[in-house]
Amino acid sequence: MTPGQSGTPAMSDVPDMSGTSALSVAEAAALLDVNERTVRRYIEKGKLPAQRVLSDRNVAELRIARDDLDNFQGRRFAIQNEPVDSADTLPAALSAQLTAAVIAELRGTREAIECLASVFEQSTAENRALRARIEALEAQVGHAGQPGHPTRPRSLVGQIAAYVAERLA
Repeated sequence: MTPGQSGTPAMSDVPDMSGTSALSVAEAAALLDVNERTVRRYIEKGKLPAQRVLSDRNVAELRIARDDLDNFQGRRFAIQNEPVDSADTLPAALSAQLTAAVIAELRGTREAIECLASVFEQSTAENRALRARIEALEAQVGHAGQPGHPTRPRSLVGQIAAYVAERLA
């Protein structure tokens, strides 16, 4: 393997970071609260600066300067807390007006539903009364024409029609 290729770097490619506060990938991952693989991806994509250094065992390791990690963490925090599109944000006054309008609309809708429920209850009660009256009239029709029963079928049907027409009007 030639110096500068992937693998163990040549000594001239390895900067001396002994005097700086350099962190390992594991330490950086712990500080960022991410997986080590995520830190390595940040480094590979050029988002997080890092350098290869020789460890005490003469093995090349990635090291991240503390200042670079702090800068990266600040940028990462700013990006995470930045609105997606400033055009999507509303001024506080407009937001408050819209919220008040939605609440008023919901209250109006609630009142309308309560009114409809009341009308439904009244209609249900009237429907029961009509059914009871129709059942009573049907019972009379069943007896109509029998000896001793004063009602004739034709007049009873007329009564039912008049009662129903009166209720539906």
